[in-house]
Amino acid sequence: MDNNKAYKNEYSAVLEKIGDEVEEEVSVLIQGERLTCFASYMPYPTHIGEVYQVELIASVFGDYIIEGAENESPSICRIGKGYSYLIVGILTDGKIDCGSLSFDDDAFSKDFGSLRGKMVSWKVDRLDICFLE
Repeated sequence: MDNNKAYKNEYSAVLEKIGDEVEEEVSVLIQGERLTCFASYMPYPTHIGEVYQVELIASVFGDYIIEGAENESPSICRIGKGYSYLIVGILTDGKIDCGSLSFDDDAFSKDFGSLRGKMVSWKVDRLDICFLE
């Protein structure tokens, strides 16, 4: 399946760091997970250590890469130094639940129904974060 869609969820996030070289790069703590994301929308000044309502968006720019991951545990792991992540979790009701975070996607039900109720891994090209007003 070839898509260029974004999938999102809202959370409270503690801002831990703003990038030195790329000011849109932010490190946050959400539900106990430390994530480095691309801040695609930051409409106001932010401060390290403050809590913000944010939208976490998993973006897939090309083909979906979702595979069974029977011997894995739920997790979200950064791939390299960019904004790509490998999300491992249980696929249920159109979402992947990786423990503290979950990601919705219509394609999960339509195209990956055979993996429902199973542990899967999903490679996303970028985690974006939008600071809500």
